[in-house]
Amino acid sequence: MDQLKPKFLILLLGLSGFMPGTAMAACSQFPGPNINWKDCYKERLILKDTNLSGSSFKSTRLSGTSFINANLTGANFENAEVFRVSFKNANLTNANFKFAFGTLVNFSNANLTGATLYKSELLRSTFSRANLRGVNMSKGDFLRTVFDKANLSDVNLSKSNISRASFMGANLKNADFTRTFMFKTKLAAADLRFVTGLNQEQVNMACGDQTTLLPAPLERPSHWPCKESRGPRLRTCYKIVDSSCFSLCF
Repeated sequence: MDQLKPKFLILLLGLSGFMPGTAMAACSQFPGPNINWKDCYKERLILKDTNLSGSSFKSTRLSGTSFINANLTGANFENAEVFRVSFKNANLTNANFKFAFGTLVNFSNANLTGATLYKSELLRSTFSRANLRGVNMSKGDFLRTVFDKANLSDVNLSKSNISRASFMGANLKNADFTRTFMFKTKLAAADLRFVTGLNQEQVNMACGDQTTLLPAPLERPSHWPCKESRGPRLRTCYKIVDSSCFSLCF
C-alpha cells in the first residue's frame, strides 16, 4: 500500500493544477496580475476578461483555456503548450511566445504589438485582424495559419514556414521575408510592394491573383491564381538547406 502513495500523490497534484517538481504555492495562486504559473497544469480554464498582466506561463500546459478579452500585457508564454487556446481580443502587448507550440490557437483581433513569437509553432491557427506590428516571428512555423486583414507591418518573418498560410488583405509594410518558406502561401489582395527580402522563387511558390501587388522587379507568375487541388490529396516534400538539412511535407 505504501508503494502506491507516490502515484496517488502525483494524481492528486495533477488534478489540482500542479505538475511534479512544481511549487504548490505558485500553481495555487488566484488569477491576477504578476502570478507565477510556471510549469503548472492549467488546461480548460475560463479566464475571460481577467487581468493577468506580467504573469508567467512559462512551460505551462494551457490547452483549451480561454483568455478572451484578457489583459496579458508583458505575459510570458515561453515554451507553453497552447493547443486550442483562445486569445481572441486579448491584450498581448510585449508578450513572450518564444518556443510556444500548439494548433488551432485563436489570436483574432488580439493586440500583439511588440511581442515575440520567435521559433514558435502555431499551426492551423488564426491571427485574423490581429495587430502584430513589430513582432519577431522569425524561424517560426505557421503552417496553414490565417493572417487575413492583420497588421503585420515591420514584422520579422525571416526563415519562417508560412506554407499554405493566408495573408488576404493583410498590412505587410516593411515585413521581412528573407528566406521565408512560402509554398502555396495565399497572397490574394496582399500588398507586397514595401516588404523586404522577397525574391522571385518565393513568389513562384506562392499563390496570388490579380489583386496581389508585388515589388519591382518581381513578376506575377503565369500560374496565378493557383488552381484548387481536387481528388486524392498528394504529399509534397521539399528539402530545405540551412544550417542543417531537413524536409517539409504537406
